Amino acid sequence: MWERLGAVNEETGESADDTYRRLAGEMIAAERSVFVELRDQRRIDDEMLRSLMRRLDLEEAAAYRAEPG
Repeated sequence: MWERLGAVNEETGESADDTYRRLAGEMIAAERSVFVELRDQRRIDDEMLRSLMRRLDLEEAAAYRAEPG
């Protein structure tokens, strides 16, 4: 199993870890965009936006923490 996870996908050229990081980054970017839009629409306030952005920062850091050096 671990050998397959470390293998590079022939179609994308990405390892499973690379794919996870890329998709996590895309998801977090989309969430950030939605949260800013909600704030701009005054559906959430600045304090809530800061709190949500901080959580996304932590998620992003966790996704990249195990990145190979």
